[in-house]
Amino acid sequence: MPAVAEELFFRGLVLSGLQRLGSFRAVVISALLFGIFHVATGSMLMVERLLPSTFLGLLLGWIAVRTGSLWPGVIVHALHNGFMLSLSHFEPWLIERGWGTEQQIYLPLSWLGVGSLMFAAGSVLLWWGGRSGPQPAEVDQRDEGGDDGS
Repeated sequence: MPAVAEELFFRGLVLSGLQRLGSFRAVVISALLFGIFHVATGSMLMVERLLPSTFLGLLLGWIAVRTGSLWPGVIVHALHNGFMLSLSHFEPWLIERGWGTEQQIYLPLSWLGVGSLMFAAGSVLLWWGGRSGPQPAEVDQRDEGGDDGS
């Protein structure tokens, strides 16, 4: 549920409201607001969450602009949240197998490799599968002008 609510607010309301500034600025500003929102957790400020949350906001904003839909971002956001919950749930099992974050400075190389491949594959899919050709507003404007090329 948080993924749906946050995407509706940050990408649906905030990002679309900032579009008059241009897509790039709108994505950056909405991502910063998303990052700041995730710093406040209950009665604590967790400043270390600012950069990761802002980067996630940049990715989700790019997805929203590229696809013209909130739903791909909702799916990515929900997968991210589910992965983070899974890590906390399976923490004892991971520590037992030597994958505890206290014992390591970095994530295991295999995790970074798989994550990088998935990120690259998702980026390629977004690049190829995103919006292309004239958008509905552009088509409507051409139709209203009466110039149909004949």
